[in-house]
Amino acid sequence: MGRQLGLLIVLLISLSTVQAMGPDEMEPGDAARGGGPWDNGHDYMDKHGHKFCSRCAPNSNCMNRTCSCMPGFIGDPEFYCHNSSNHYCSLMNDPSLLTFIGERRVLDLLGSTKFAEVNTKNLEEEDGGTCHLTLWAQPQRVKGKVFINGLQFELICAVDDDEIVIEHRIFASVVNGAHIWNIEAKKKGVFKPYVKFSSITPLVLKKLVNPLSCTVDYFRYDSKILLVSSAPCGIKFGIRAFDDHEKSTHPGIFIEVEEANEPWFNNWTNGTEPLCLDNGTRTISTITNRSPIRSPRLALTYHATTNGGLVDFPGSPTATSALIVALKSCSNAGLANLFQNFGFAVTSAKFINCMSMSSGLEDIVDFLMLQLRWFCRSDGVACRLAQNLISGNMNCTHVVRHEPQVKSFVNIVC
Repeated sequence: MGRQLGLLIVLLISLSTVQAMGPDEMEPGDAARGGGPWDNGHDYMDKHGHKFCSRCAPNSNCMNRTCSCMPGFIGDPEFYCHNSSNHYCSLMNDPSLLTFIGERRVLDLLGSTKFAEVNTKNLEEEDGGTCHLTLWAQPQRVKGKVFINGLQFELICAVDDDEIVIEHRIFASVVNGAHIWNIEAKKKGVFKPYVKFSSITPLVLKKLVNPLSCTVDYFRYDSKILLVSSAPCGIKFGIRAFDDHEKSTHPGIFIEVEEANEPWFNNWTNGTEPLCLDNGTRTISTITNRSPIRSPRLALTYHATTNGGLVDFPGSPTATSALIVALKSCSNAGLANLFQNFGFAVTSAKFINCMSMSSGLEDIVDFLMLQLRWFCRSDGVACRLAQNLISGNMNCTHVVRHEPQVKSFVNIVC
């Protein structure tokens, strides 16, 4: 009798537990089970066939039908959750910057930009090895908005007078719903195809081993993020491309640096700082406050354009190098007036989409080059362009004919 009573109690407890889960909690099992560090993106379904938690990121779990970072991790549970004790910086969506010290800014990109530059200790080298990583980002324009579709990195591992240099380019794209990553390696001064991955290739994709414990591993971190890791250096970074068929997912790039590798940062000269800044003497606020450009967003855009990006990155506008030279040689007053009157050419998604529909960023860069001729060299071309914009004699007039800055420029200057 006592045993039967005990079995009845166990049965009642089990039934109450199932009821407490709620009638809609269905496979693939207990909600806390999905989304381990390598196994994400489950399509959880309720009994009505409605999906939830299908976009949980690496190092996240599905809890109460919502993606959340696992204990000890923080970040965006639908993009990437990082170790809370490490240094982390990201550039996401259209694009929003999060620096190592937590500064959040929105900016626009005209070409490649120096995203991060960091030094660490190589913990696998007993003789005091060091690592130096520089990471550049290349944007693409989609309907006037900015997303990152390319990375280039240079990793230098050094011990005393010996060093190994690794230089790779990564091109990320989405083709028929599949994420594709094409990697090129620099050999004898020239980038050549190295390897190609997709969202259906194995999780561990490629391991590059060199002397001086200078290793680079490529991982497929869930089906949409390519992760590049150098464990001895304590550095990892990744990229997820924009998917036009899955606009709700979060595209972007990130870098995570292990605190155990004791990272330190360069003493950059003004204007050469990467976007990912430390908490020393340089912050994004430091950069924008010293700029003659009044708008913090446009000031950061100017900095990102001129901070040491790679003008030869495939896909960069052909006039990028000329634009950078012109911007750097322009007077403070010229820069201030340029961005005050024609900053919309960088920030207005409608104008950019209209101007760059067929040629990416080419027309935007060319347009700014023409404005620079007035503001930096007093050439009258800018007046003619401004008059054409508001009179209807130029493409995209319908987008900007009501811009107050353009009308003011025409009335005062022209």
